[in-house]
Amino acid sequence: MKRVVSDRERAQRAAARLRVLQHFEQVTHNVSRTCRFFRVSRTLFYEWRRRYQRDGLPGLRPRLQDSSESTAYYRVELTPDFGCVIVASLKAGYANTRFSG
Repeated sequence: MKRVVSDRERAQRAAARLRVLQHFEQVTHNVSRTCRFFRVSRTLFYEWRRRYQRDGLPGLRPRLQDSSESTAYYRVELTPDFGCVIVASLKAGYANTRFSG
């Protein structure tokens, strides 16, 4: 079951992400050191920085997942004739869809 994140918790997470960005700007000026200090990946750091530059503090808030949104998971399977089949398993009870290629 999914945990619902309150507005207060989303604001707290945004503030924590802002502290990471401020630490980089004011203290280390080094992305790797900042990420090591806060134990976050550089990929996340750059994503947060891009969102902060684009949207300001609201961009750092965790995004709400749309309940109507469907996420697909893909895997590649080998067929008996050594061909490949990509299998898309969609959440929300959709049947497997096969794409041959």
